[in-house]
Amino acid sequence: LEYHDGKPVFRAVTPYLAVHDFHGTDCITCHTVEECTVNGASDIEIDMTGDFKKFHAIILWLIVGQVLLQVLLYFLIGWVVRRFIVRPVSEIKGHLNDMVNGDMSKPVVISRRDEMGEVLCAVQSTKVLLGSIIDQITSVANHIDTRAKHLTDNTSNVERSAQAQSEAASSMA
Repeated sequence: LEYHDGKPVFRAVTPYLAVHDFHGTDCITCHTVEECTVNGASDIEIDMTGDFKKFHAIILWLIVGQVLLQVLLYFLIGWVVRRFIVRPVSEIKGHLNDMVNGDMSKPVVISRRDEMGEVLCAVQSTKVLLGSIIDQITSVANHIDTRAKHLTDNTSNVERSAQAQSEAASSMA
């Protein structure tokens, strides 16, 4: 590839060999030379300006297409990440915050059968188990409170009875 007057030019030099069958012609009959001797050459120059313009246009379209593809992939991957990662993680975070705040009543909707679905299933199991433990603790605490009130009532009765016996003993004496 050469440049003439700033234009790209392809130059090709093709040697011609004297052979017995050159495109159906016996060169040796007219030329008295040994076979495979260079008998001449052709020198051609082809202006590549139009081809280079097409080549540059193709490159430009490839770059534009690549940029558009990258933008499309950026938004597509962003949507996929939000849909399949961020939203389920936010849902799990909400359920965990509910458990921290003591609200075990909201059920966990498990509609997925992938890793996030397994995590949601584990969160639901934890909510149920933790809710059951809290119910048991509440039941035992209520039972202890009832017994404590009963004990307080009995202690008050014993105190009144002791007071009454003390007064009765002092009035007899």
